[in-house]
Amino acid sequence: MAKMISVDLPERKEEDKPTTTAPECPQERWPYGLRITFEKDQVDKIPSLSEYRVGDRVLITAEACVTEIRMSERKDGEDDHTVGMQIEKVSCELAVEKKPEEMSMREYRLHRHSEHSGY
Repeated sequence: MAKMISVDLPERKEEDKPTTTAPECPQERWPYGLRITFEKDQVDKIPSLSEYRVGDRVLITAEACVTEIRMSERKDGEDDHTVGMQIEKVSCELAVEKKPEEMSMREYRLHRHSEHSGY
């Protein structure tokens, strides 16, 4: 398996924090643009998605097409480099590495489904 890299956001510097008097909202930990949402049509195509519960850890394997590359150079500040990708194919499975006899019934069903469906 490929090395997993955390893509969480760095904590804001004191001078970058809002100066309003409104109660401080916690900073988002992950970039919104990295969130993946599967709609009903995709859940119908990947039935195991309907079995997941909030908090489950999932391994995602995806094939994507690079759709955009932006680079900018700034006189006073950091250069920027953005790569946009459109995910075109995806496979999802629970991130549990257990033997079948150690799995719950739900995990076992998902494991068997993924083995037989090609996901």
